[in-house]
Amino acid sequence: MLTGRYELKFPIDARQRADLLAEARDALQEDPHGTAAVYRVSSLYFDSPERLAYHEKLDGEYRRRKFRLRWYPLPEQEQGAMSAAFFEVKHRIDQRVLKERVALEPEGARAILEEPARLARLADYVRPGRGGETVGSVLRQLERQRLEPVAVISYVREAWMGALDQRLRLTFDSACQVLLPTGWTDAPLGTGRAILPPERYIMEVKFDRRLDRWLRDLVVSRGLVQRRFSKYARGVEELNAR
Repeated sequence: MLTGRYELKFPIDARQRADLLAEARDALQEDPHGTAAVYRVSSLYFDSPERLAYHEKLDGEYRRRKFRLRWYPLPEQEQGAMSAAFFEVKHRIDQRVLKERVALEPEGARAILEEPARLARLADYVRPGRGGETVGSVLRQLERQRLEPVAVISYVREAWMGALDQRLRLTFDSACQVLLPTGWTDAPLGTGRAILPPERYIMEVKFDRRLDRWLRDLVVSRGLVQRRFSKYARGVEELNAR
């Protein structure tokens, strides 16, 4: 199902994160998917041989999209274990993000991660239910753009929701790393190449129509500056540099 909301990003440090959370804590509740609001997110990104998605980001295209297999590793279990997995098409129209996603069977997600050419059989790996339109869209772009695996991006996310409006999300991403596609099983180990300095976070604010005044005032009063930051683009650059 295609959903959309605004997404604003702010690079901050550990002190700013602690200060903002101390002020906002009463208006927030923990994301129930995490442990103390924290969980790891890992994604295998697909792009064309010409790196169309990467260059759309660099050029600041008003409309752009990315293709990724996103999964949530379980680090305390065997490598490759995951709590959930999805194939996603992330559309960005200026500051608004719309996401298509289909839930995958864990075995299917691992099959694609182990052998990305199996993306052509995406329909075989989808959990029962809706998603046919998204699968069809992915398969058409797989053929048109000749999508191939490019990079695994993995990071630790601390996620909060509005206590009253659960569509409001405030997240802090840290320990952002990039790995080659073949290194996907190492995502929970934190052994990739850093794409964000230690003690730095990317704070993301996501909301449907209008940012709540209390949160807007917190951001403004602390002088936080909105900046665009693409983990995928930074990861591609890091791999190319090495």
